[in-house]
Amino acid sequence: MTKRTFSTDGNRRLPSPSESGRDADPIRTLHQRRAEDIGAMFSAIADRYDLMNAIMTGGRDRDWRRRVVDLCHPEPGQRILDLGTGTGELALTFGRAASGLDIWASDVSMEMMSLAQAKPGAAPICFFQADALRLPLQDNHFDVVVSAFLMRNLPDPAAAVREQVRLLKPGGRLVFLEIVPPEFTWLGKAYKFFMFSVVPRLGRLLSGSATAYSYLPSSTQVYESPFEMLSLLREAGLRQTAFATCMANTISIHHGRKPTLADEH
Repeated sequence: MTKRTFSTDGNRRLPSPSESGRDADPIRTLHQRRAEDIGAMFSAIADRYDLMNAIMTGGRDRDWRRRVVDLCHPEPGQRILDLGTGTGELALTFGRAASGLDIWASDVSMEMMSLAQAKPGAAPICFFQADALRLPLQDNHFDVVVSAFLMRNLPDPAAAVREQVRLLKPGGRLVFLEIVPPEFTWLGKAYKFFMFSVVPRLGRLLSGSATAYSYLPSSTQVYESPFEMLSLLREAGLRQTAFATCMANTISIHHGRKPTLADEH
């Protein structure tokens, strides 16, 4: 899959990792292959992705994205990065929440971002293609780094957190929303039945792909627990770390703040 980039205005084009020289090694790593495979999978279901999200969550995913935005306290002039933007819903939620934001959004799937660009309010957003573990961006560049339903798709969540912290300005906020492994309760069993039996069938019916929606529940089983993810935030040097859960503890929202020089003294 050839890496390409695009932007909303033709003037804010960002280099892909290969163009920036960070992919000089001709031997593609396992991480790169996984990113490309997942990108291709999501590209195949792009036109039904928003519909399936709404069905699977009962429309609650919109509320969770608003909670992410609220935790970030966006202010005019701030630079926001939405990783794994997909069809752009989180980036667009920021755009609706505050004016004067400089919003950037990245994904491995060009097809998903093409749909995002066509949505109302997307014109000011700078979209670009990149691997979330190897971003062609300078250090200390963003006031806020966020993601929704990205982290469990990455082969190395600890490396992903470190990469996101690298991009944050001192005092900047990191917030991510994710599905988490269900607890071993009767509700957890009902959730697993829905995810493993109902969701793949719905996915095949609505998107034509049972594979992608079989991958989804499987990915939640190997993802770290909320407490393990909280530890990763602290190990990466973030302060004021915390998480909250919702939807019977099957959704988590983690957040933390990159320390300033004043915090170090």
